[in-house]
Amino acid sequence: RHTAHLHTMTMELVQVETTDDVMPDGCTPLKHVQEYSSADVLCGRGGGTNHHTGNNHWRALVSANKRLYISLPKKQKVLVAKSIVHAIRSQQPAGGRFLQKDPSSKRWNDIGDQKATEKTSQALREGAPDIRNEMEAESQKKIVIPPPTGSPLAPDRRTSPGRSYPTV
Repeated sequence: RHTAHLHTMTMELVQVETTDDVMPDGCTPLKHVQEYSSADVLCGRGGGTNHHTGNNHWRALVSANKRLYISLPKKQKVLVAKSIVHAIRSQQPAGGRFLQKDPSSKRWNDIGDQKATEKTSQALREGAPDIRNEMEAESQKKIVIPPPTGSPLAPDRRTSPGRSYPTV
């Protein structure tokens, strides 16, 4: 049985019971899946998975949460990944699955919450150094506010035309 799901708004753990064979709705299979839905995330490489609707939705959630993920301490990062997995799994009317194709049977099987969370965490880390650099550059930008006219900090245009205003 799988139980660990995260409520995305309050970040509290919500217990959801599932069997190993079906989603919490009791109907959507997790193993030996012949047909996947647009809510499912397809694990694997190639054009089929890259352009699938469920994968596009998952990537959009990952992209929207990268800056948050990077800014958090390690123990809280997993909560972001779990909340994305929960968002996929709790779609309506039928939850999304994280499916990987079995090469021998040609059918799909759900990889489980732990692997789905690991896959999501990896995606959240992709490009992290560049994003950290962007965030650092943004925080280094300073707003220049000119002092009011007549202030002792205001430049005297007659004697110091090149003087700049202090930064705040």
